[in-house]
Amino acid sequence: MILENLSISYMTLLLIVLLLFFIWLLKEIRNICDKPEGFIKFTQVTFIFGSWGIFSLIFGYYLFFNPKETISILSLFLTIVVGFLGTIMGLFFSKEALEEIIKKYKSRGEIMLKDRNILLKTKMRLENIKKETEKLKEKLRR
Repeated sequence: MILENLSISYMTLLLIVLLLFFIWLLKEIRNICDKPEGFIKFTQVTFIFGSWGIFSLIFGYYLFFNPKETISILSLFLTIVVGFLGTIMGLFFSKEALEEIIKKYKSRGEIMLKDRNILLKTKMRLENIKKETEKLKEKLRR
């Protein structure tokens, strides 16, 4: 096994590199997921890496270990290619879905901004009315 031949210094170096990689990966995931559409992008990237990983495992298993079942490498490869085509189509339609989400997000923000402006104007009017009533009360007291 590979781990038996490595010395402790190489193992610690490998662990440090892996730790730095995971720190970088977590920062990138946080950057991707900052916006609402980031979660969809993250899901897409995860699905793509998962698909490639499964493809690599299955292809490597049938290529190197040559199991007793009779499966053609070509049929396996073509099956995986069809799966990737489905992934690509999903990404295309998901891109359109992302654009719709962005439009909804922006329109909601505009609506909230309008509502906020209306509330601020109403608050100013109420404060002016309150000041005027205080002035009238003072006049009535005199």
